[in-house]
Order: sequence, then structure tokens, then C-alpha cells
Amino acid sequence: MSQLALVSTREIDDEPQIYSFAEYVGQRVQTLSFVNERARLQRQNQCCPICNRVTVEPIELKDGTLGRNGRLIPGTGTLVGFSCNACGHEWPA
Repeated sequence: MSQLALVSTREIDDEPQIYSFAEYVGQRVQTLSFVNERARLQRQNQCCPICNRVTVEPIELKDGTLGRNGRLIPGTGTLVGFSCNACGHEWPA
């Protein structure tokens, strides 16, 4: 089994800084599991339990990732619940 290491040389440092590929893969897997769980929750709650309409929108906190333009990227905030636009019913995630 080979070991992959990324090397970045800077003019400031005398020695190159070596990044761990295993740490990068661990962060990537954690991000993918977050996205999968969020999609699963949205699929399970796409219909209102009271009126059975599909006018449901997720309720999320404003703690998501900001884009380059300084605006919140949709779908990156913490999902806390759902709200039906037809009957006004809200329920937790």
C-alpha cells in the first residue's frame, strides 16, 4: 500500500509543509454524511402531516457557510424543522 502526501513549498518556510491525505478524506466523508442525512430528512418531511400537501419548506438557522459574495449558501444552515405554507403547521426535524 502506497502513502500519498501533498507537498506545498513556500518561500517563507525552509522546509516543505506536508499535508495528510487521510485527514482530508476524513473531512470529506464527514461532509458527505451530513449532506446525505439532510437529504434524507427533507425527503421524509416533504408532505405536511396535517394537510398532506407538498408546500413544505425547511426551517434552518443562519449559521451556514457564506459564499464569496457574503451571502448565505442555501442548504448549509442547521436544519431545525419544517413549515407548511398551506396550513401554517410547523414541526421539528
